[in-house]
Amino acid sequence: MPEEKILYINFFAGINGVSVTKLIRAIHKGMQKNINKIYLVISSPGGDVAAGVSAYNFLKGLSGVKIITHNYGVGHSMAVVLFCAGEERYSAQNSQFLLHSINSGVQGDERAIKAQLQATENYRDIIASIIAENCRTAKERVKEIMFEGTTWNAQQAKDYGLVHEIKEELPASPNMVLITDDLPKSSAPQMQG
Repeated sequence: MPEEKILYINFFAGINGVSVTKLIRAIHKGMQKNINKIYLVISSPGGDVAAGVSAYNFLKGLSGVKIITHNYGVGHSMAVVLFCAGEERYSAQNSQFLLHSINSGVQGDERAIKAQLQATENYRDIIASIIAENCRTAKERVKEIMFEGTTWNAQQAKDYGLVHEIKEELPASPNMVLITDDLPKSSAPQMQG
């Protein structure tokens, strides 16, 4: 049996082109060291649909690498899709998952609005398919859950089959890659005292 080589990543960021690029770069560096397992800890408010679907497809397309995902805070919106990339999926007890309709700033003339609406419907179908494939829930029911704007706690997510196990402990590793949103110093929260 080959030696287990694990890449630990904390993804505590919104999902966008920058954060997904950081994730893919970290994984490429790990692949150069012959990793065979990725432990991805997620706490994300979600974000860009195209970036989230790309990250999911990238993770699912990795050959010979086991993906483990662990929601350790919030898995909102596209973060649920990223979470679904895990072959094993864990959640901390106090974590939550938000599934909702796609937000779109539709504007323009009638033709542009129709095209944007079609693109939104296509993405909704893709997202619902990904979640349905990773839950014990039919795709049409997932679409209804998204339309309703549903928040699940860890136990509810487990009941739907999204989460395999609720567990608090994280593996300890000195080689943890941290992906966060880069905040300007002036907007970072400050402690008073």
